[in-house]
Amino acid sequence: MKTAIITQPLMENYGGILQNYALQQVLIDLGHEPVTIDWLPTLDLKWYLRGILRTLFMGIPYRRLLKSRSTLFSGFIEENIRKTRVVRVYRKGLLRGMDAVIVGSDQVWRYIYNKHSVRDMFLGFAGGFKGRRIAYAASFGLDYWDVPERLQSRCVRLARKFDRISVREESGIRLCMEHFGMEAVRMPDPIFLLPAEKYLDLCKDIPKSDEDFMAAYVLDNDPASETQVLQLQESFNLPVRRCSWGAGATLTVKEWLGMLRDARIVVTDSFHCAVISKLLGKEYRIIENPTRGTARFAQLEAISDFTEERARGREFLKEALS
Repeated sequence: MKTAIITQPLMENYGGILQNYALQQVLIDLGHEPVTIDWLPTLDLKWYLRGILRTLFMGIPYRRLLKSRSTLFSGFIEENIRKTRVVRVYRKGLLRGMDAVIVGSDQVWRYIYNKHSVRDMFLGFAGGFKGRRIAYAASFGLDYWDVPERLQSRCVRLARKFDRISVREESGIRLCMEHFGMEAVRMPDPIFLLPAEKYLDLCKDIPKSDEDFMAAYVLDNDPASETQVLQLQESFNLPVRRCSWGAGATLTVKEWLGMLRDARIVVTDSFHCAVISKLLGKEYRIIENPTRGTARFAQLEAISDFTEERARGREFLKEALS
C-alpha cells in the first residue's frame, strides 16, 4: 500500500526524526510504500518576535518566519526519510493516490505542541479520503487530554473516522474511551520496532570514544535539571558530554547515536533518548519533566521484552494495512 505518515515536523529533534525513520523502515519491510508528509509550518509570530529580541539583546541568531531545517539534520533526513516536498499547510491533495494514512508517533495528540494543527493531527484536512485511517502509537503525552473544550467535539468526530487506533501509553487507552468512545490498544513507540543493531549500523562510521563519560541530553536545561546532572556526575565520577537540541544542537543524528553508544551512562529528560539508551543496554537516568509529560516514561519502564514489543507493533501494522 502507498501510505502517508503524519507526524511532528522533522526539525532539530533527534528522537522525533528517528521514530519516523523506524516507522518507515518497518513499513518498507512489510512491503508497503511509505512517504512522510514533510510539514514545516510557519513560526508563530510571538516566537518570531521573541527571536528578534534575543538577537538584538543577546546576539542569538533568530529563526526565519518560515521554519527551515538545520544542516546538522537535513543530511540524515534526505538520505534516510522518504518524504514529500516541504509543505507549509496540510491539504487534502497531499493524500492523492494514497491507500492509507498513519498518524504517529510522538505527541501528535497533545495540544500544547499542536496548537494550530491539532485538527490536522486527527486528519481534519483529509476530507472524504477513502483510504484507511490509522493511528500508530499516537501519544497524548499526558494522562489527561489537554485540547481546549471548544475544539474537542471536532477532534472527537474526526477520531471516530479512524479504522484502527493505537496509543503509546496505557493512559491513552482510557483517554480514547473517555473522550472518543473508542477502543484503543497500546503499541510501542516506533523506535522499539527496530533492533539495536539497526541504530548501531547508522553510526558505524562514527569513531568510538576511548574514554568513559556520562552523556547528558537535556531538552529543558533549567537550574533543577542542571542540579541533577551535576549530582549524577559527582556520583559516578565521570566527565560529562553534553548535547542539546533545536538551535543549540551541535551533533548530527549519527553523531548523537554514537554518543549514546559510547556513553557509560546517559542522563536525559527525552523520552526517545531514554528508549534508545534502553535498547542499547545502557544504564540511564531520567530527569522527569512534568511540563513535557511523565506518563510516557512510566510506560517505558514497564517494558522488559523488546522482542515481544517489536512483534506486537509489526503485527498491528500488518493487520491494520491488510
